[in-house]
Amino acid sequence: MNEARIMRKFKHPNVIQSYGVAVGQEPLMIVMELATNGALKDYLQEIQRSPRSKLYMCLGAASGLAHVHENNVVHCDIAARNCLYSEQKVKIADFGLARELTPGDTEIKLDKDQKLPIKWLAPETMRDRVCTKKSDVWAFGILCWEIFANGENPYQNFGTNNEVARRVIMGERMKFSGEAPAEFCDYMTKQVWAGDADDRSPMQQVLLWFDNNIKRMTDSQRSRMDNTRGGGSSKPSRPTSKDGTTAKEKSGRDKNESGRDKSQKGNKKGHRK
Repeated sequence: MNEARIMRKFKHPNVIQSYGVAVGQEPLMIVMELATNGALKDYLQEIQRSPRSKLYMCLGAASGLAHVHENNVVHCDIAARNCLYSEQKVKIADFGLARELTPGDTEIKLDKDQKLPIKWLAPETMRDRVCTKKSDVWAFGILCWEIFANGENPYQNFGTNNEVARRVIMGERMKFSGEAPAEFCDYMTKQVWAGDADDRSPMQQVLLWFDNNIKRMTDSQRSRMDNTRGGGSSKPSRPTSKDGTTAKEKSGRDKNESGRDKSQKGNKKGHRK
C-alpha cells in the first residue's frame, strides 16, 4: 500500500489524483481520476502534435515532477509509459517504485535483484543503484526526448542495454528531434543530462527555466512554421489553445477520444495493486 499512501500527498493538475483504496477484496485497488487519453506514450504514437504543443507537454511534466519533489518523494521511474494524458495535460503517474525520503536522506538504495529500466537511468543509478531527485531529473530529460520523438523508445542506435550504460556513463548523449528548439536541446543536454548529479539542475530550477523561456521558444516555433509554409509568405498561423494545441490536433484528439470511450470507462474502477 506504499503507492496509495504516497499518492495521497499530491494535489496538482499534472499529477494523477488518487481518491482512495478499495479494500473489500483482493487484489486491492487504488481509485484514481480517469485519464481520458490514457498512457502518454500511446497518445504520442497515435496523435501528431506540433513542436509548440510538445514544449507545453514538457512544461506540464516539469510542473508535476517538481510538485512530487516538493513533497519529498522520489519517483524512480519517470517515463512516457508511466505518465497519463488527459484534458490537454500530462499527468505524472505510476508510483509503484516511488519512495518518500526520510529526514536527512537524499537517496534511495535499490535492491540488487530489482529489474531497472536501463534506458531511463541516470549514470549514477547505473553505477551505484541509487535513486535521487537528481536521477528523476535525468529521467525527465528522457521523457522530454520521448515527447519530441513521438513516443519512440530511446537509444535505439546505442545497442544493447549494457552498451547503452557504457556509452552514457562515458558521456554520450542522444540528439533531440530536429523540430526541438536549439536552446531547449542545449539546456537539456548540459543541465538536465549533466553526467555529475551535482551539476544537474534541481527540478524546481528546470521548471523555472521553462517558465522563463517557453513563450519565446513557442513564438519562435510559430514564426518558423509560418515562414516554412509558402517559402516565407505571410500566411495566417493556425489558431492554438493555451497549451499550443492546433485546431487540427484537437480534431484528431476528439476522434481518438470518441473511439476510446468504452475502454476508458473501465478505468474508473481503479488501478489494481
